Amino acid sequence: MNITPFLFIGTLLLQAILFFLVRLLPIWKVRHQGCDAYYFLLSAEVFRAHRKLPVKLPPYYLADIEEQWYPPAFTVFLGLLPDRIVKHYYWLINPILDFMNLVVMDVFISIISGSTEAVLLANIIYIFMPVFVSEYSNLTSRSLANIVFSCFLIFLYYAFKNPVWYVVVALSWCTILFTHKLTAQGGLFLVILVAIVYATPIPLVVTLGIIPFLLLFTGGYYLKILKGHWDIVSFWHRNLPLLGAHQIYESPIYGIAKDKTSSKGLLKRTGALFLYNPFIYFVLVVFAYSPELVQMDAAVYYLFVCITAITAWAFLTTFIPYLNSLGEGYKYIKYTALPSAVFISLIFDNLDTFSITLLVISSIVTIMGLVLSIYLVLTRSKGIIDEDLRKMLDYLKSKKEFDMLGCINLDMADAIVYFARKKVLWGTHHYNFNEKMVEFFPVFRAPIDVLTQKYGLKYWCINASYVNPEDIFSPSSKKLIKSFGQYQLYEA
Repeated sequence: MNITPFLFIGTLLLQAILFFLVRLLPIWKVRHQGCDAYYFLLSAEVFRAHRKLPVKLPPYYLADIEEQWYPPAFTVFLGLLPDRIVKHYYWLINPILDFMNLVVMDVFISIISGSTEAVLLANIIYIFMPVFVSEYSNLTSRSLANIVFSCFLIFLYYAFKNPVWYVVVALSWCTILFTHKLTAQGGLFLVILVAIVYATPIPLVVTLGIIPFLLLFTGGYYLKILKGHWDIVSFWHRNLPLLGAHQIYESPIYGIAKDKTSSKGLLKRTGALFLYNPFIYFVLVVFAYSPELVQMDAAVYYLFVCITAITAWAFLTTFIPYLNSLGEGYKYIKYTALPSAVFISLIFDNLDTFSITLLVISSIVTIMGLVLSIYLVLTRSKGIIDEDLRKMLDYLKSKKEFDMLGCINLDMADAIVYFARKKVLWGTHHYNFNEKMVEFFPVFRAPIDVLTQKYGLKYWCINASYVNPEDIFSPSSKKLIKSFGQYQLYEA
């Protein structure tokens, strides 16, 4: 069945309603959340005012340098949008970018198949992917990176047909490098595998060849991005067993530190590998059961190679210790969403009863994963601006003398910077992990009094639901200034 413009637009409108219902209903009550959101909002605000890269933030972060070495594309994107819209509707940006990625997928399917049924099926698969409910529940650069990555995959497919497409392959890869580090890591592994499978070095030459060009023509800026990238990778290589640890109760000073990754953490990451996109395992089983389906068409085969490469990289970074610091493996699964949805839509008419049964099972597991993702988002407390925290932020903002703050837990630090414009002991955005952050993140390795003296802290903001203040200092040594529910403000 050929797609008419009217039918295609009508279908997109109906799917847009379903898409935004699935994306927004789970996060609606907690849409004003996200530690990273406030860093990006502040960076975009500064870029909007000065239109200059690298962005140089005011010295709010005491453990960070002012010049920002995080890949800047998302900050630039936000900075080009009207300030009022970004501030009030930042929770809507990720869903919109995600929908744009779905539109990219629809256009690609329309070009290579011209099938309305294929578009509809791929969209239904994509809309209900559990990975996006979890990954895009707060403002993050991942959504923009995913669009660019999808375009990169499509451009690379066409480059095998016509080498002229390598021009846009190079441009899209350059954009990835300036958007999101984890996407670049996964993309490089994919390119290596694609180059091997297709027995051509050209994709690898193009992607690697961009790097010396950027080093030469960005005035040292890209070198700083790489330096920041290495800083965080080397930091987590040393500290990964403490990822997600309690900052106080698993501290070598105030508690009992972990020596190795907990089985609970590994179980969570493994579960996410299977539940974030169950359809990738359907694709792999189809290949084992009916390899002729994978080879029925050049596009189908290419998509299978991409799915296999990304999935392999997700497993390698989960279970190979020396690769763990390159990111939590399950976070790469979102890059399989588009290729797996397109793959299934293209082979669907050729599936036998057994394969259809497997697809139904995959769909049931997907719904289960979606429900679990929604539950985890709704019960998440990290980065949430509740009424008590809002009162404390307003109080800090109204009092000029309250500055130079330490935070426990650290999740509230970015909110204090953005809403109250106070200096806090925090960083983790791009650099200084190994020099400064290691003293108090992921666990406290230096006593609070030492940190207070070293950074000239005047106050400590304590979340009493996270840590009992008496476990970190005696009531007589610190003066409680004011309480805001579970949030308490002490003199340092």
